[in-house]
Amino acid sequence: MSRLGYGEFELDLSEAIRRDLPPFVRQVPLAPLTAEAIEMLPETQGVYALYLDGELVYVGKTSSEEGFKQRVGRHRKHVQHRLDLDPSKIQFKAVRIMVFNMFDVEKILIEEAGGVAGNGKRAPWNYSGFGGNDPGVERDTQKVARFDKRHPILVDLELDFLTPGSYPLNMLLTTSRKSLPYTFRFEKELYQDERAVTIEGNSPPTARQILGAAIEALPHGWQATVLPGRVILYEEARIYRHSQLEIRKSA
Repeated sequence: MSRLGYGEFELDLSEAIRRDLPPFVRQVPLAPLTAEAIEMLPETQGVYALYLDGELVYVGKTSSEEGFKQRVGRHRKHVQHRLDLDPSKIQFKAVRIMVFNMFDVEKILIEEAGGVAGNGKRAPWNYSGFGGNDPGVERDTQKVARFDKRHPILVDLELDFLTPGSYPLNMLLTTSRKSLPYTFRFEKELYQDERAVTIEGNSPPTARQILGAAIEALPHGWQATVLPGRVILYEEARIYRHSQLEIRKSA
């Protein structure tokens, strides 16, 4: 019905984002996935993408609880100490989106990955287990996530957050849990006696050395298990289906 002085206009925001976001992301320059570059990001909502050697591998979005610094920074940590994965070859882009929450911008960019990456490929790290939080004890016995299977953790690299010396066991494990670039889960409530652990050598220790020293400080019956995507330390004697390494007290 026509009325004098009146009209109706409807803006299809979903279609506008689907049309305009991929080419906008394409023209944003790549930044190296370094602490310095991430520190320059604002803590705001939006979408970001990770690239490996210039090819799109992952698309994510931030939330009201986690901005770009937290989310992209967490991914920077997650790609460290992984087999066949060089963190220096990973770059990122981040785009703030003003009208955001009601749209699945991740899906839009993944579906249009050929346009964003320029190579016709979708983002292989999405839906692969990359970027997720630690799912808890039950995952230890389940099928290995595709990302962890392709890039399992490495436990023989030197760790610069510790030097050889003597540490209370609880401090050693807590520091390792916070600083390792992958999940380290242990029964922390059992270490109230603060038994001492000695890390020997002339260079920074590896995760394997830290786990071995912890096991030697504990009574018989404890086991450290290295899985493709995490390390666990429990009072148990168990072979996990997907275990890469078990460390037990020497006789």
